[in-house]
Amino acid sequence: MRPSSIHQRLHRILDHAGYDRVRFHDLRHTFATNALAYGMDIKTLSTILGHVSCATTLNTYSHVTDEMRQRAAVKIDLGIAKAEIKPQEEKPRERTMTTFQARKRWSRKAS
Repeated sequence: MRPSSIHQRLHRILDHAGYDRVRFHDLRHTFATNALAYGMDIKTLSTILGHVSCATTLNTYSHVTDEMRQRAAVKIDLGIAKAEIKPQEEKPRERTMTTFQARKRWSRKAS
């Protein structure tokens, strides 16, 4: 298969599903970011992506989400500041979109 045919097929699928077009490689970034956000260890992720070094994975293919920042802040408060944080009611985690994920397009047609 030619790369251009894969590119065209991806765009047809996204168009059919009503999503904005993204580059195929953007899906790799999204996968890496989401894998880290949901707890995959860096060594496993690096192996899946085919990298020799974990540094490549961290520096190039992962992006920090707001949720990651919030978790880090809580850990800092608990570890360094020894602050007491009241446990919050556990609610279902909402899937967050990184900057590389496709966004659903809204139809402009009148209902």
